[in-house]
Amino acid sequence: MQSIKIMTGGPYDLHSYGNGTAYCLELHGNDEKPETPWSIFVQGDDATQFREEIAAIEAMHPAMPTRDVLGQMWATYWQGEA
Repeated sequence: MQSIKIMTGGPYDLHSYGNGTAYCLELHGNDEKPETPWSIFVQGDDATQFREEIAAIEAMHPAMPTRDVLGQMWATYWQGEA
C-alpha cells in the first residue's frame, strides 16, 4: 500500500495509507536507534477517529504549530516507553 507524508513538524511525520484508511505517526529521536523512529499505527475505525481528533485540535487551535498538533497526538496515543 502506498504511503503519503501528509504532515511534518519538528521530530514528527504523519503518513497516510490507502487514502486515509490507515495512518502512521513517527517520532524521530530514538536515541538508542537513531535510524529507526518510534511509530504509532492506526487503521480502520481507529484511523477515522485519529484523523477526526487531529481536525478537532486544528479547529480549536488554528494557530497551533503542526509540531504541537502532532505532539499532542503522540502524547495521546503512545503506549511504549520513552
